[in-house]
Amino acid sequence: MGAATNWKTAVAHWIEGYVRLKPGVTAEQAQAEIAAVAKRLENDFPATNRGRGVRTFPLWRTPFNNAGTLFPTLSIALAVVSFVLLIACANVGNLLLVRAFGRRMR
Repeated sequence: MGAATNWKTAVAHWIEGYVRLKPGVTAEQAQAEIAAVAKRLENDFPATNRGRGVRTFPLWRTPFNNAGTLFPTLSIALAVVSFVLLIACANVGNLLLVRAFGRRMR
């Protein structure tokens, strides 16, 4: 029998899929549509899909990877990078101001 026929008897308890929502489509609309598909699958295949559901998550909050744990670290990094960019812009502004005053004095 081998591995070629095992897929017919296997029952997956979860699966991950990634999608990009169209502009204007909310997460609630996507959840409602995918829940309708899950309900149809439950009606068509009750032996394998009874009691199963589908939930949608933003990519950074998916339950099967650790991207959600990086959010605090990434927010701190964003704050630091923003602050460094602010300092760099202030430095460039000061250099341009000094250069303009230097030309004015000549």
